[in-house]
Amino acid sequence: NPATDGKVVCLIDGKEVVCLDFRTGRERWRRRLSDKDDLWVGALIVHGKVVLYAEPRRLRALSVEDGRVLWEKPLPHLGWLWFNWEDIFVIKGLVWTWSHELGRRKKGGGGVRVYPLYVEGLDPLTGRVVKRVPLGGIFNTIHHHRCYPNRATLRYIIASRRGAEFVDLEGGLHTVNNWIRGTCHFGMVPANGLFYVTPHPCVCYGQEKLTGFLALSSGEVRIPEAPKPLLERGPAYGTRPLPEGKEPWPTYLHDNLRTLFTEEEVPPNVEVLWRRELGGRLSAPVVAEGKVFVSQVDHHHVLALDARKGRVLWEFPTGGRVRVPPSFYRGLLLFGSADGWVYCLRARDGKLVWRLRAAPAERKVVAFGQIESAWPVNSGVVVQKGRAYFLAGRSSHLDGGLFLYAVDVATGRVLHWRRLEGPHLNVKNIEDNIWPKQGILADLLQGDGEFIYLRHRRFDPSLRDAKGDTLRPRVGATTFLDDTYFKRTPWFVGTMRNWGRIVALGPEGRAFMARMFRSLRCLDPKNFYTPGQGFTFLARRLGRLRQKDLWSVKVPIRVRALLVSGDVVWLSGPPDKILPRDPFATFEGRSEGLLWALSARDGRKLAEHTIERPPVFNGMAVGEGRLYIATTGGSLLCFGPKGGSKQRGRG
Repeated sequence: NPATDGKVVCLIDGKEVVCLDFRTGRERWRRRLSDKDDLWVGALIVHGKVVLYAEPRRLRALSVEDGRVLWEKPLPHLGWLWFNWEDIFVIKGLVWTWSHELGRRKKGGGGVRVYPLYVEGLDPLTGRVVKRVPLGGIFNTIHHHRCYPNRATLRYIIASRRGAEFVDLEGGLHTVNNWIRGTCHFGMVPANGLFYVTPHPCVCYGQEKLTGFLALSSGEVRIPEAPKPLLERGPAYGTRPLPEGKEPWPTYLHDNLRTLFTEEEVPPNVEVLWRRELGGRLSAPVVAEGKVFVSQVDHHHVLALDARKGRVLWEFPTGGRVRVPPSFYRGLLLFGSADGWVYCLRARDGKLVWRLRAAPAERKVVAFGQIESAWPVNSGVVVQKGRAYFLAGRSSHLDGGLFLYAVDVATGRVLHWRRLEGPHLNVKNIEDNIWPKQGILADLLQGDGEFIYLRHRRFDPSLRDAKGDTLRPRVGATTFLDDTYFKRTPWFVGTMRNWGRIVALGPEGRAFMARMFRSLRCLDPKNFYTPGQGFTFLARRLGRLRQKDLWSVKVPIRVRALLVSGDVVWLSGPPDKILPRDPFATFEGRSEGLLWALSARDGRKLAEHTIERPPVFNGMAVGEGRLYIATTGGSLLCFGPKGGSKQRGRG
């Protein structure tokens, strides 16, 4: 744990602090500070004429000249891991640490939880308190401190009691940001005028917490109070929706509730009828009007193929990634793009009917190696009663928030819009940080024919908040589009007891779940995933107080796609094994894939097939007695009954 100022190097050596010459390495002095155990490898800072050493419950200042103890100060025992001893920062000539004056709060089950009332700036030569900044109730909270050290800038100590508490050393307006996290032991980093947020394994505050590797900046985003969405009319504008009919798989995950269930059956014994190589990363397919619609995600194109023959009929370019496939509605095709626009095409020929800029302004960021809007439309489009609903943005905490729309399908006219922003918590508007109101992440929208759902929130057709819920697949600490399979981020339906990597709702109130882990308990070694142990696939009947499996089977598949087709459950994914010559192949989509058909009644295996590559995440759809699969190799496959009409060529 060495520290240096470019003149000396100080370090811990057993029971002693040692000072070496920076240039020669010659020992200048060593000071014994313990007669019993070795010193704790705590924070060590060289600043001017002092060496600061923090250990549990004590802060010492040593002379840089000879190691004499100049002063010492007790540190509060907070029981918060990193808060105990690590937190000393030298900022603008003062040594900052938490006060010894503590607030106290009773814990459930007995005991007392303590938290600092002030942060103090000390004179480095004398230890005298020069400045005290009240903290209010921002650290009056529950649970443990995050598992990494706090950080500091010239103005802020960035604590991580719950997420990122910016302790304002100058103005005292501390802000509370429970919606960001850093990776274990390392945390988050302020640098280059930005705040770098690293990937993490945390599930707390799941409705609002960001995931991934991000660079955040300060400052307000200037957008109009009432954004005026830009509506552009295409050459097919004026096309009226066709009479309503029943289409086999008209939207992502089959329907607006995202159930992954269709009454239409595909017989278990199938073969490849056609294969079309499209290239690039594909979205899941949708099937309607005798066509298969799919997007080339990174190429920004939406394509239509003949469902019987696999011939490409048309393609349409956009200005950004199209992560969620289109929704079909009465001859029209609607989808959102990462360019911040929503598109409506005529399904028969791909001509533009209209497009609407859902982003409140033209502002670009870099995301996963491409330029896109600060407000991408990755929500899919839910169409109910002639209205299209969609969402632009990433988080209610970022870039002015999320923008939710209801528009007329035929014309693109905005009927209702709503901005979901904040909450922006600070020391003035919260008394404590125990159960503050949460914001919300962007996610796939759902609909039940009347109401619209975004994660835990429900909206009426006019986008006003509505109470209640409906039985639907849900996601806790991530989003529907997250395909990483992190252990603590499953889908569930009804209650968290009904969880899985993917969950489908079937007939007669049944749910079907693919599980990678035995349970969600994070510290039980029996629950760690080991390649080769297989996935558990089970069925349950919902609505009972005590859930009991109707059946449960082990499958040798890392289930990446699932759907229920009548009384047949289709599963697909790479084999659950390690390939010696390419150990990550089955995890990164380079291996062959498996396709199984199970009986929805008892879990019996009805058929097993091998495919050239695994499916993309949830990349299966059903239509006209056929099964369509988008693969990680960039191909679209059509499976049908053996002896069906095969098409020549591989596309």
